[in-house]
Amino acid sequence: MTLSHPNDIRVYLALRSYCYSLYHLIFGAKPSIQVLDLVRSLKHQEILDVLTVESGDIFSQVKRYVSDPFEEAIDELESEYANLFIGPESPKAPPWESVYIGTENLLFQESTLEVRHIYHECGFLPQEYPKVADDHIALMLDFMAHLSHQAEEAFDKKSYGQMKKVLKAQALFLENHLMNWITQFRDILVSKATLPFYPYLIEYAIAFFSLDQKSLADAYVLTQG
Repeated sequence: MTLSHPNDIRVYLALRSYCYSLYHLIFGAKPSIQVLDLVRSLKHQEILDVLTVESGDIFSQVKRYVSDPFEEAIDELESEYANLFIGPESPKAPPWESVYIGTENLLFQESTLEVRHIYHECGFLPQEYPKVADDHIALMLDFMAHLSHQAEEAFDKKSYGQMKKVLKAQALFLENHLMNWITQFRDILVSKATLPFYPYLIEYAIAFFSLDQKSLADAYVLTQG
């Protein structure tokens, strides 16, 4: 979002908390009726309207898609999720940062330890730890949602210094551990998917991440002093 006044910040903070929490649910487990209801909810569509004004076509496309009843049945989406992100043997679209930025397409490389260190510094312990590698996209999005809620709380308490500290940590994490591999992940996901659900939503997520990077800088500037 384009932030031109400090009053815009509260709306922005709530919006991004909702989005990161939703992305965590979408990419963190096989789809459920509850998650699909959130994707199709009026609140989500209203958020898409706001994002469409800010950044255009991809958000309006997603809104058209989620506004109509999905053609895909829940069991089809569950199978799609498993094939893309779990396996039976290996996932068709591996959801870990280290696979894309390492030299051998392996898990638990140096970048994984860097992510773990950042989680520790920020007091974040994933619910799935240590069952899932720290650089799984769902854990990263859960981390971003966690910090987004912290930023909201700091703003409400007028703890602007703490809020800026949290936003700075998120900006660095976005740049160094999400935006550095997410388009490669998207390309593989789109090429391997058999249904439009995850291709639409990963495009949506990437567009939001890019918008969030700009908005984080605006929020930081507006709360200086």
